[in-house]
Amino acid sequence: MGNFRSYDETTDPGSDAILLVVINPTTTPQTKKCQVINLGALRALSNLASVAINADMDPGSDNAIDLGNGSKMFKDIYLYQMLLKERSAPSTPASGLNSLYSNTSGILHFLNDNGDDFSLGIYPDILISAPGIRPRSDNGCGAMESYETSTYKVIYDGLPFDKDSDEFGQCQIPLPRDYNSGTMQFKFYWWCKSGIGSASETVQFAIQGLSIGDNESLDQDWGTAQVISDTWQADEKMHITGWTPAMTLAGTPADQEFAKFQIYRDVSEDNLGGDAYLSAVLGKFTRT
Repeated sequence: MGNFRSYDETTDPGSDAILLVVINPTTTPQTKKCQVINLGALRALSNLASVAINADMDPGSDNAIDLGNGSKMFKDIYLYQMLLKERSAPSTPASGLNSLYSNTSGILHFLNDNGDDFSLGIYPDILISAPGIRPRSDNGCGAMESYETSTYKVIYDGLPFDKDSDEFGQCQIPLPRDYNSGTMQFKFYWWCKSGIGSASETVQFAIQGLSIGDNESLDQDWGTAQVISDTWQADEKMHITGWTPAMTLAGTPADQEFAKFQIYRDVSEDNLGGDAYLSAVLGKFTRT
C-alpha cells in the first residue's frame, strides 16, 4: 500500500489521515490514525539522499509556478551543458559544461569549459589608447612618443601633456548598441620620464564629451568636463587614476550615435614638474 506514518491519540496528523485497524490474534485490536506520505510529491525532500526523476517535469499551470522563493533559494543548478552557479566561479571548469554565475560583487559572468571568463556586468568598457587620440590644432598636446625601458626594452606609447598650459587631445567612437543614454566614467593611464616628479606632486586630467546624431551639425559645444587628480608615485612607473565623477555627453546621447571626447590636463589644479604621458583611457557606461 505504500509508506505511512502512525500517530498516537494526542497528535492530529491532519485531514489527509486515514484510520488503520491493527489486528493481532494475541491482543485486543487497536485503532490507529495514520497519514499516507507517498500519495504525491513531497515539498520537503531532506530525508532523501537522492531522487531519480525519469520523466518530464511540467508545472500544473503555465507561468504560475516558482522554483524556490525569496527566502528559500536553490544553490547550483545543473542543466544540459550549463551550470547556474551561486556567487562564485566553479573551481575547475568541467569539460563540455558552460557556467553562468554572479561574483561576490553581484556581477554576472559566463565561464566556458576552456576556462575563459567573460563579465556580463552592467558596466561594459570603452577602450581608448594613445594612438587613437589626436592633438588639437591649438593648445594641443604633444605628438605621440614611444619610450623604451633600459633593461627589458619594453616600449610604451604616450601623448605628452605639458606642465605650463592646458593642452588638449580628442578621440571618437560610435556609441555601443547597448548604451543606455546615461552618464559615463573614465580613468587615465599615465607615466612620466626620469627626473620629472617629486613627492606630493599631482596630475589632473579632465574629459568632456559630445554625442552627434544623424543629420546633426559637426560643430557643437562640449558637455561639462569631469576631472580626476592623481598623485605622483615614482618616475618611470605606471600610474592609474581612479574613476572620474559621472560625465554627461552634450547633445541627445543615444546608442549608435557618434561620440567625440576631449581630454586635457588642467595645470591650474596640478603641480607635476614636467610632461605627463597619457597612454590610455578606460571608460564605462551602463547597459540597457
